[in-house]
Amino acid sequence: MRVKQGAIHWVDLNPTRGHEQRGRRPALILSRDEINRLPLTVLVMPGTGAEHLGSGSRYPTDLWVTAAESGLPKDTVFLGLQLRSVEATRIERKIGELPPPRLGEAKEIVRYLIGDDA
Repeated sequence: MRVKQGAIHWVDLNPTRGHEQRGRRPALILSRDEINRLPLTVLVMPGTGAEHLGSGSRYPTDLWVTAAESGLPKDTVFLGLQLRSVEATRIERKIGELPPPRLGEAKEIVRYLIGDDA
């Protein structure tokens, strides 16, 4: 399946270990489109329903996204600490997309995670 940076797809994250996000989840595609054209792996930020996390972000790496701005059926939190590469065959249908400013925030989270403050 062809994917684009900023799109949100269902992704099957099983099997997992320990504290890794598991199951079928919405996931934000973060890898560059040049990479996404290759039939290998794709960098994703898994999401979870916002109702699971209460009224506030647990980590500075959480990206809260409303249903209205993403096209998802409910508010979702994308979990930067769960960033991972997945086999392209794990990616299912597109279910939403982030507007460019919110995608920029997701990229800032990645920079924060790797310590790139420049």
